[in-house]
Amino acid sequence: MRLWGRYYRHIKDWLKTHAKLVSIVKLAIVYVIIFVACWQRLDPDFGWHLTAGNYIREHWIPAHDLFTYTARNFPWIDHEWGNDVLVSWLYQIGGYGLLTAIWAGLWTAAICLFRNKIRLTILVIAILAIMPYVGVRTTVWSVLGVAILLEIIQHRSRRAKAFIPLLFLIWANLHGSFVIGFAIIAYFGVIRRQWQYFYLLLICVLMSFINPYGPRLYVEIARTLFDPALHHEISEWRSFYLQPTTWPFIVLWGVGFWLFAKDKFKNWIGVAPIMLLASLSTTRYMPIFVTVALRDIDNYSRQYSFPKNLDRPRKIIVSIFLLLVIGVIGYFLHQAYQPYGRESNYPSQAVAYLKVHGCSGNLFNDYNYGGYLIWKLPSVPVYIDGRMPSWREPSGQTYMARYYDVLAKPAVQKAEFTHYNVRCALLSGSSLNQKIGKDLIKAGWKTVVRANGSVLLIAP
Repeated sequence: MRLWGRYYRHIKDWLKTHAKLVSIVKLAIVYVIIFVACWQRLDPDFGWHLTAGNYIREHWIPAHDLFTYTARNFPWIDHEWGNDVLVSWLYQIGGYGLLTAIWAGLWTAAICLFRNKIRLTILVIAILAIMPYVGVRTTVWSVLGVAILLEIIQHRSRRAKAFIPLLFLIWANLHGSFVIGFAIIAYFGVIRRQWQYFYLLLICVLMSFINPYGPRLYVEIARTLFDPALHHEISEWRSFYLQPTTWPFIVLWGVGFWLFAKDKFKNWIGVAPIMLLASLSTTRYMPIFVTVALRDIDNYSRQYSFPKNLDRPRKIIVSIFLLLVIGVIGYFLHQAYQPYGRESNYPSQAVAYLKVHGCSGNLFNDYNYGGYLIWKLPSVPVYIDGRMPSWREPSGQTYMARYYDVLAKPAVQKAEFTHYNVRCALLSGSSLNQKIGKDLIKAGWKTVVRANGSVLLIAP
């Protein structure tokens, strides 16, 4: 044991001496883990983001929907237009590999921003918590924007706060989540009882008007935020829908909060508890909670000291606990990385068939296939895609509600297919599509492709 203690002291001294190298290695490990996740996964909305970016670079901002035959006259407001242009430009230069490299860097920056003192184990647990949301996705702008905003606000220098309006100018042109930043500024204005935050908030709101849509940008944001149906129609908008990989991080933060912060009321109304409640209300806020809570864990780790000179039974207990922690991390990492291709969950074979044979009418598609089809079959309009859950028809019904009616009600399906001359149907293997699939087969529709969990049916 004395020999081990001597080696431990040598290792500890070496780590202190080479702190910068250790930080670089830590960031590199985090980056590689996130890079692999981004490389393996293809977000359902990636295709329409890429195609929209191509269109904007060539023609400028569209005045209406471009990709569907059901909502051609809808005044589409692309609140992610800057992201789409960036994706299009980078994809043209270096393909999906370059996008993966840059987005992995953005995710790493959002999680590790000024967090060099946190142990690698804690960072890996944090990565596990955000793993279901990681990818070449616009979600990264929400997490990175909040991380940068909090760092500037908590910086002692007043000059640093002068960069906040510039942050919102960029953020508002990348993703509509910049309104979360408004809430954070207002929160600090109330907590710190300083009017300067509200003046700053007014300036940031005015800066957000500098975009191709002007104040109309808020129409799309309000349409999404105030649509209660999203909480049960879209998985990432569900309430109390936490992924298994998020629990280790929540428990880690909760233990630290209970040990070191529960005695003060102001801690209960801190940014991290509020974002945890927001994550319970809408699971897509979980990555923001993680980047906020890491700041608390950073403070808790400085207060925590491991007891020295433990007797043998306690050392055995601690060793078993550490092995359990490593086992849990290893299990969730194994679950997170599946040995499948990036497009294995998408109807690539059906797309190949349609490229050769076409469709004699319009194509009805699964909601999650919309973005992929817009990318791979740009000349074929789709029935629905990821932009449309809160869009409303002239009748007042949302396109998403009509889509679910088509899946569940044969009368609506027949009327809709007749109205739009639908002659092909591309369905996934989800339980939602089982009824319409059986009904179409009974009506004489023929299965021409069945692969990757999808089925392509052609009308008789």
